[in-house]
This record gives sequence, structure tokens and C-alpha cells, in this order.
Amino acid sequence: MTTKVKAAIPPLVMLIFGFVLLLIIPGQISSGGSRSYVNPQFIPYLMGWFIVILSVISIVIEFIKKDMTSEETGEEEKSRTLDQKQYGKVFAIFSLLVLWAVLIPYLGFVIVTYLFVLGVMLLLGNRNKYQILIVPIAVTTVVYFGIKVFMKVNLPSGIFL
Repeated sequence: MTTKVKAAIPPLVMLIFGFVLLLIIPGQISSGGSRSYVNPQFIPYLMGWFIVILSVISIVIEFIKKDMTSEETGEEEKSRTLDQKQYGKVFAIFSLLVLWAVLIPYLGFVIVTYLFVLGVMLLLGNRNKYQILIVPIAVTTVVYFGIKVFMKVNLPSGIFL
């Protein structure tokens, strides 16, 4: 299999997913009896077409890009692949996400989200003291007020709040 085809497989899978999504929307979401263009199906259709269009653009760019560049040497190809350390980071972030979901009923949204954002920042290599202090607080505050105040959705308070 050529590198062009290998690089086009993920966008091709997303293209198929987009078309399947567009086909199942009418059976899963009713239009609500509305004759206007903005009904309960509007956002799912919008997202489906968004996936399809971006997948097609990605496939076209992949084939054009490969034609315009010269063949890569073996060393350049090796440098583009992820090493074990990168896979470890992905696994660690996924583990933090699972831990976040498990701990949220016990410790509450605010504490667990702060610790999650802090852990992700440290895993990704951020060592700036001011950013480590400010960014988790800012992200937690923005998400909390966005969900709790603006959307009026109750969040788990845990044992501390």
C-alpha cells in the first residue's frame, strides 16, 4: 500500500462516518413538526456535512501534498512516527480522563477538574509556574460558570462543597 493511500485512510473512514450520520439522522431525530430550516435536525445535519466536507478536503490535500513533495528518506519517515513516550502520554491522559469521571461524584466537579487540567499540563511538559497556577483555575472557573450559571445545569458537588 502506498503512502498516499495510507495517509488517506483516516479521512476516508471519517467520510464514510459522515455519510452514515447523514443517512441515520431522519430515523433518529424527528423534525418536531417544524417547517422552518432550524429544527431539531439542524445541528446534526450541520455537523454531518461539516465532517463530510472536511474529510473530502483532507483527502484532496493529502494527494496534492504527496505529489508536490519529493520522496522522503527513511530517516525523515522515522522522525515523523510517534515514539513510545508519545504513546505513554496519550495513555496517561486517557487514564486521567477516566480517573476524572470516576472521582467526580466523590470529590466534586471543581476539585477534580482543577486536578485534571493540572495533570494534563504537567504531562504535556508545561513547567511555567504562573501558567500551572493560573490556567487550571481559569479553565475550571470558565467551564463551571458556563455549565452551572449560563446553562443552569447542576454539577456534582462532592463531599467538600
